[in-house]
Amino acid sequence: EVAATPALPAHRWLMNEAAGVTTAADTGTSATLAPLTLEGGAVFLGHYEGGGAVLSNPNSNNGRFLDFGGDFAFAAVGGITFAAFVRPDSFQSWGRILYLYEFPSGSNIIRLINYGTTRRAYWEINNGGTAKVLTTPAYAGDGDGASLAFFPPAGQWAHVAAVATAAYPSTYTLYRDGATRDSTSCAGSGCNSCNGWTCAAGKPPNPSTDVTYTRAALGRYDYSGGSNSGSNYFDGALRDVRLYARALPEDEIAALAALWDPPQSPTARPSASP
Repeated sequence: EVAATPALPAHRWLMNEAAGVTTAADTGTSATLAPLTLEGGAVFLGHYEGGGAVLSNPNSNNGRFLDFGGDFAFAAVGGITFAAFVRPDSFQSWGRILYLYEFPSGSNIIRLINYGTTRRAYWEINNGGTAKVLTTPAYAGDGDGASLAFFPPAGQWAHVAAVATAAYPSTYTLYRDGATRDSTSCAGSGCNSCNGWTCAAGKPPNPSTDVTYTRAALGRYDYSGGSNSGSNYFDGALRDVRLYARALPEDEIAALAALWDPPQSPTARPSASP
């Protein structure tokens, strides 16, 4: 039985616009809801596939991404949960799905990445200049039967979520379509070089209301800033992106994964109308 829909996130971007270059923050508990701007020729799917934004970057650095703007404030007072429906179209080198960077200090970084050019996840929290990373393990084959692969095969949708709890040591957990694929907590050194779907030795995200991520985007890496400085672009589409200032439990993650609209399997990409 699927749990009730979770409480409002701090920010939610449904991305169901039919046109334009801005997606509104549809709902959220944050005092200031941040819209996202489509950059570099990124486009909306409109009503096809239930909506979403397409970041077509087949050459890794085509320059299409979603920009939070230069002063995105986020306080992980109860931990953090990033959740979204994701459709990778290819796996470019270290493609950034979520990238929050406190520039220029680098003291606080939150990012979810596809590991190398694979379907593995790389979930990193950097608080105070010390990074802790959870990476999903290697998988066999490239079909959807590769049960330990975090991201779905190219061209298919899935719901993914990355969580970190607030207390130290923080527990990192990764979910695909509402569930972890391996419940064994890995034993890497403080979650570094740790291959698994959960690790209980991480560093929590910074809960301070003073953290302003001046380099913040969906779909690209931006260390130095500026319109042409990005790299490691994600090639694919995103929809119903949510950012929570708390660590959601598994039943609430499962409830989010069940919210696909129109109703269909998240990993089954619908055919275009003839």
